[in-house]
Amino acid sequence: DIRNVNVISVSSKPRPVNDSYMPVFLSGIGFAKVIAETLQIPIKYYSHQEGHMMAGIWSAGVRSLLNRNFLSFHISGGTTELLYVNRIENGFDIKIIGGTRDLHAGQFIDRVGVSLGLPFPSGPYLEKMACEAEKKVRIPISTQDLWINFSGPETHAQRLISKGENPNEIALGVINCISVSIQRVLESAVNQTGVRDILMVGGVCSNKIMKEYLTGSFYGKANVYFAQPEFSTDNAVGIALLGLYNMVGSGVFK
Repeated sequence: DIRNVNVISVSSKPRPVNDSYMPVFLSGIGFAKVIAETLQIPIKYYSHQEGHMMAGIWSAGVRSLLNRNFLSFHISGGTTELLYVNRIENGFDIKIIGGTRDLHAGQFIDRVGVSLGLPFPSGPYLEKMACEAEKKVRIPISTQDLWINFSGPETHAQRLISKGENPNEIALGVINCISVSIQRVLESAVNQTGVRDILMVGGVCSNKIMKEYLTGSFYGKANVYFAQPEFSTDNAVGIALLGLYNMVGSGVFK
């Protein structure tokens, strides 16, 4: 019943900073304004990245992260960012402290996947191939402090494909390269910040092999939480939850 709608929540920009902008968000803002004006109700504006944070916290069942600082890795086709996150009144204060200097993890996966003849986007298909591998090929890992380089590893993987190496083993090698790279920079971040809560969000984080590796790597060292796969990819759930949370508080988790 549309009469029960009390607030409109909309993602208005990629990140919660003043100069963050992409034209694609304008269509959502336009619809939000029309609905809010028609119903005479307020609009709450959030960023796409804040939506990922809230969807992750909610779907992982870790509402306690709303009360303290935490680290997050936002990993997708267009983003590979290591974040320091603090909950504020109307969303999250998010600072980029690391990530990738060149290719994003999702781009790495898609480029290799397409070269292997997989559909685009290639994430689920590459993961399925990796699960059928008996071993993995070695793909070099390039990290420095809190930063990752994936262009070199991608070039190496493409070379292996051109040589006719086993596709399943290449798939597993790529996922292993990404997983170990993330683990190394996260270890550095935990040591530097002292923060031991890590939230993994974004489409790439739905990869089960990566989840198993990172959860095992940080066992007893830090708490690693993953958004449920269906809430890892781009969705409106986190944006709706932010609006609801600012209305009813922690009751949104009941």
